[in-house]
Amino acid sequence: MNHIYINNKKTVLSSNFDHNLLKDVLWSPENFNNHGEIIKEIKNKNPYVVSIFIERLKWELRHKKKYVKLTKIPIQTLYHELLFKKLYEEYGEDEVNEVYRSWLDKYDRNDDLIFKKEIEPKYKDEILLKNKNHTKLFKNRCEYKRERYYNLPEPLNWVDWRTLFDNLFIWQDGNKKYAHRGGGGSSQARETNSKFMYALLALNKFNPIPSYLMIYTENNKLTLAKRFGSLTVPDYDIGSNYSVDRKLDSDLKKNGRFMTWKDIFNPNRLIIKS
Repeated sequence: MNHIYINNKKTVLSSNFDHNLLKDVLWSPENFNNHGEIIKEIKNKNPYVVSIFIERLKWELRHKKKYVKLTKIPIQTLYHELLFKKLYEEYGEDEVNEVYRSWLDKYDRNDDLIFKKEIEPKYKDEILLKNKNHTKLFKNRCEYKRERYYNLPEPLNWVDWRTLFDNLFIWQDGNKKYAHRGGGGSSQARETNSKFMYALLALNKFNPIPSYLMIYTENNKLTLAKRFGSLTVPDYDIGSNYSVDRKLDSDLKKNGRFMTWKDIFNPNRLIIKS
């Protein structure tokens, strides 16, 4: 994708933006209890927000090392897998836990002994008889873990891929830049997201907070869609895992503009509203 539509107006995505926005940033060591503490900390420290919408990786790139980190992970043999399958078939999902706990007590919590003394003798002959290809049965196996690259400067180059957007809240303190990360991937991220959003909405009333909308594309390229002179952020997960009373929520939200997508899984068409 090389463009999106913002309020039905075509906007071309660009890789030529000020990359210093995300360079030399440190994670803030501060754990803020509420949005008021954030206001005190970042007020007059040139805060800004970078909101990155994350496209799903293009399907044909999911196995390519340029786009994903492939890690080979050893897994149990088919023989081992079938032994435990027989164990669950005999005792069922609930009872098997009780049985295994009794073995842990009996063998001083030694899983290897449990396997050799209890599980293997019980089902070995049946499995060997039923599965004639013993080479396949005892062959070492592995699976591949695929982790998509997030090509941002360190230490920002990791994201919880369960989220569809990554909100980076950045401010200047002396000659250093600090950040916290919000988003929708975890309860902690949603809490951070809400606290910072309320704080920035309060500050934006008096000093406009620059905001940047970026797209992390389906082929792992970070692009800038638009810079906003005043707080303009995704209208998602504000109030999740951290909330304020209804009146304050309403009053604060009058101080910013909010982005929504017609299709949350596709950032192609974006609506901005106050």
